[in-house]
Amino acid sequence: MKNKVQVGVAVALLLCLVGWTGYARTSNVASPMWEYRIDPVPPADLALGIQQPPAQAALMQRILSQRGAEGWELASVGSDFGSVYFYFKRSK
Repeated sequence: MKNKVQVGVAVALLLCLVGWTGYARTSNVASPMWEYRIDPVPPADLALGIQQPPAQAALMQRILSQRGAEGWELASVGSDFGSVYFYFKRSK
């Protein structure tokens, strides 16, 4: 009788443990909070600090305004071998 009780308790604890780990796996799965977008920026001279003609500045402003209207936030500006990129993010 004592052996049956011990086996029953062991089985109940095992089932609780399996159920708890299964719940923990599904409840802690985090979906990405952000999505990202990288846009090249014409012209590449922006990285060098050279004054841009008004038409090029207007093009960059249109890119930023369009992405802002789509819900994108400018996260960073980077350059790589003369190319310049806008890095955007938005919450999912």
